[in-house]
Amino acid sequence: MPAITINWGAILGIGLESQLKGIEKFQNQGRGIDPILPQKAVEALELLLGTNAIGVGIVPINWSQFIEKLPGGVSPPFFDDLTVSQTEKSVKEYQLLEKIKTASMTEKENLLVAHLQSEIAQVLRIKNYQIDIQQPLNTMGVDSLMALELRNRVKSQLEVTLPVTKFIAGLTIADISQELNQQLAQSDIKEEIEANNFKDINWIEV
Repeated sequence: MPAITINWGAILGIGLESQLKGIEKFQNQGRGIDPILPQKAVEALELLLGTNAIGVGIVPINWSQFIEKLPGGVSPPFFDDLTVSQTEKSVKEYQLLEKIKTASMTEKENLLVAHLQSEIAQVLRIKNYQIDIQQPLNTMGVDSLMALELRNRVKSQLEVTLPVTKFIAGLTIADISQELNQQLAQSDIKEEIEANNFKDINWIEV
């Protein structure tokens, strides 16, 4: 007799999902995993019963968001076809970094503050305007897992590595943006020195 095995994700308001505490639901959604709407579960079941599928897993996942939460921000090749184009993402990150590097000192700080405000709002799943740049992140609800995600985002987008503890040590967005600005300035100086050293090399034509 034909049979099918269905591995269901959490169905909204049913079973264990209804027993999850607010923080657990928040953490799942923050990782890109959403509950299944009951009507969508019924539609999926009807669709599957008309196929020859043997084993299926059903869960709404934002793959790009899910992969961002993986340890170290590493994306296994298995997920390559499920995520946003890495080229497109890299171009946006490059444009952001160049915009910051070529801005004046005041503009740099403003850009960094706005960028951090946006990233932290995404991690906390709230609106940008709800973020106070003078409020310590750890009092906003940023925990160690969120701090790790923020560290990975900053490293990927700005090519600057900050300790995870910076995001949970009572620092504000304004504090962190100043530190990022300093590190970016040091990076610019290093690049300039390397470029000058390269120019000073005496080439020998053969």
